[in-house]
Amino acid sequence: MNLAHDTAEPTKASPTPAPAPATATPAAPVPLAVGRLVVGHAEDRAEHEADTMADSALARLVRRSETASGTDSSTARLDDGSPIGRLARTGGGVIRRDPTKTDGATPASSTPAPTTPTPEPSPAPAPTPAPTPVASRSAAAHPVAAHPVEGGAPARTAYQPAMAALMDMPWETALAISMERGRDSRLCKDVLLGAFEGDWFKAKDCLVFGRWPGRSRPHFTHAQPELALDLMKGLLRLRDDIHAKLQPVVQRKMKERLGSATEAMAGHTSVPEAAKPKVRAALEAQARAESVPTVPANKETGAKAVPNQNVDYFDAAGATSVTSDLDISTGGINTELAVQVYNEEFRKEMGTSLDPGTVFDLNVYAKDFIFGGHWSKKDTLLRPKSEHEALESSSMEKLKDRPADLAAQKIADQQNQAAADRKQDVFALTHIARFLVGGEWTAYAKQITDGIADPVAQDEQAKRLQEARAKADEFEATLQRTIGKLVSTDAGLASLGTTSSWSKADGGDEYASNAKRMRAANAVYEQKLVQVKILREQIAALAASTEPTDIARLRLLISQVAETVSEASLYANEVYGSAGATVHAVVAVQGGRKRQKINEAEAKRTATGAPLVNEKGEAHGSRLGTETEVTVEMSTEAWKQAFTDNVGDVLKDYLHYGHSHGTQATNYPYAAFKMGKYVDRVVDAFDHLKGAMSAEAYERMTALPELKRLRALGTNHVKAKAGPSGDDPKLLAEEENFKSLTTRADIDSIKSDTLSFSAAVRASWATSPAPVTPAAPTAAVASPTASGAPVPAPVPQHPVPAAPPGDVHAQVPALAEATGTIAATAAAVTAAEKRLEE
Repeated sequence: MNLAHDTAEPTKASPTPAPAPATATPAAPVPLAVGRLVVGHAEDRAEHEADTMADSALARLVRRSETASGTDSSTARLDDGSPIGRLARTGGGVIRRDPTKTDGATPASSTPAPTTPTPEPSPAPAPTPAPTPVASRSAAAHPVAAHPVEGGAPARTAYQPAMAALMDMPWETALAISMERGRDSRLCKDVLLGAFEGDWFKAKDCLVFGRWPGRSRPHFTHAQPELALDLMKGLLRLRDDIHAKLQPVVQRKMKERLGSATEAMAGHTSVPEAAKPKVRAALEAQARAESVPTVPANKETGAKAVPNQNVDYFDAAGATSVTSDLDISTGGINTELAVQVYNEEFRKEMGTSLDPGTVFDLNVYAKDFIFGGHWSKKDTLLRPKSEHEALESSSMEKLKDRPADLAAQKIADQQNQAAADRKQDVFALTHIARFLVGGEWTAYAKQITDGIADPVAQDEQAKRLQEARAKADEFEATLQRTIGKLVSTDAGLASLGTTSSWSKADGGDEYASNAKRMRAANAVYEQKLVQVKILREQIAALAASTEPTDIARLRLLISQVAETVSEASLYANEVYGSAGATVHAVVAVQGGRKRQKINEAEAKRTATGAPLVNEKGEAHGSRLGTETEVTVEMSTEAWKQAFTDNVGDVLKDYLHYGHSHGTQATNYPYAAFKMGKYVDRVVDAFDHLKGAMSAEAYERMTALPELKRLRALGTNHVKAKAGPSGDDPKLLAEEENFKSLTTRADIDSIKSDTLSFSAAVRASWATSPAPVTPAAPTAAVASPTASGAPVPAPVPQHPVPAAPPGDVHAQVPALAEATGTIAATAAAVTAAEKRLEE
């Protein structure tokens, strides 16, 4: 059974005004061309005119009743007197009708109650229940089609009041809300927290994909279908507004948070006793400093931005379409603590128990692996920077007059790096293990190990796969324990899904489960970030020391940062598990491709004799040379991590988009499109792995039919993303390369190709050096250090003659073996620096 507004004609969506003199406006509203609404700069004159139009529309269509001071409820009415709904927010993100007030609507119940007549001129409901409900603005007049559930009872009998109001909203009101700007977007906020129950994914499914609960859709989408996308764009602006509002709030709060967390961090068991005073003093100094919000740059005066020292928010990288998430990276000395403060302040601001990842698909991340890069003069070569690049260089400079210590440290660095690379590979594999369970994981692991002939290399890969499986299982167990704790203390979180317009048949249980998982994962992420902060403070405490043992410990701790960040990031939403994949996505894919487009535009201007211009419009010469393609230099191990990690994201999107939600049909073209984003990155990473395997093996991989199909999908994704489908995914059904992907077999084929190809590639790059055992404190240097902490002896990658701890000269045979590797590394660095000079 469909709802009345599924069958009602558009002209019946809102009452027709009474007859008026000839000079009056037409009885039926005249549709406006709003489908291509474009938002410009706030200072644009056209934008001021648009704001004036919105103000006029709001003044004409919506009147807010006065509410008691300090309450969070309101009534909006149209000129005809009909209510949109009296709404009150609740802790779980759902907006429920205030039971102490009436506005002509009957609360939802298991049996629809007769509607009380009201002054509004809407059609009266039938005196007795009828198979087809009548069109009405009353919430109780919106019974849902009887979706069978256990026991034969309907999933629910009525929409929640806020969704009922949205279902009956005239197109003029929807237009006014979609154009709302500069007023904290109060109406957009009411729609998101009310009708969509504080869940961005519900809003996106409805407004972008037309998947409304109860298999119905609002009146305004009949009259003006484009208004759904315009409302979604209004929610995007709301998301930007709230994020901008929270930044200075969090920055001011950091002083207070540092004060309360200092003692716990300085006294942590991972900090050596002798180092605790120095770490405590540094944290206390940070807590005493004023935390002034960031001062933005002033283009008129040329003044540069003055960032907040604790946390500074960077502009989001990537796309900004109606389907895009908002990933915010941060800088500063206390980004690890700022993530928790942001999430707490967000829940206060929005009056919800849900995290920003659920309400806005917005995720704030602490400082991880992204620290910019070194560009060549021609802007065609990019080498990513590492976090402690300067410190690593200066610490080795301190050993230049101690040849034996310097040589020993170079060997230790190689071993530390090998151990760190192995751990990063396991984290990348964990990203696959999280989305492959049971027999699928077993089959995938077997395909990899069966493809390796060398027994030593086969055994090493088997160990890595086992470790990844264990990490994935522990991730899920930790998440479930955390959900249980949160639900027991947060009533709003516990009540998710109990009162909702989304029934089980609409995927309501899935939405609620995902929201709880998001909150729990963020809670674990916040706690693990404290470990990252403590590690970075220990590194800072050793930075000034010139003692070889302190330098050894410093460099060992630096090599462990990536592992600690990855351990925390495992619980962060929508992130990679490894450093290589993160750098590849942000620096190589997003940054590199953006720079290449700029290079191409500059080359065209230079070819025509036109001068290049900077952001101020000032000419600054012509492009150096004709090369435009950007090359990104990363280590072979980093490219392997990028390859593996992106396979995990292909599987993630297969599970998320490749399955139906309740009774909603799967959108197979969109699922293929989303999977294609990460397939494109898998293929890009593979193209940089030529040196990771023999020439024969690489040629064999390039000839695989799976690669040919995956490369085509990745190319098609990039093309579609740049076209109209990037803004309106429903157009994918008409996109030449996606409209034929309409069955489960199509996306199953993408998944199968990805797994088969990635297993073959991993088996090909697997070699047979002695496996690297993760670094562990197996021995300690006896001599005292400035920090007072013993220095773990690095675990050798190759057999090294036994020598007493700290006896560098006894390791001369091993030094000879390492000399060739060190020389080759130095030559490679020199060559890279020369290319950067070009």
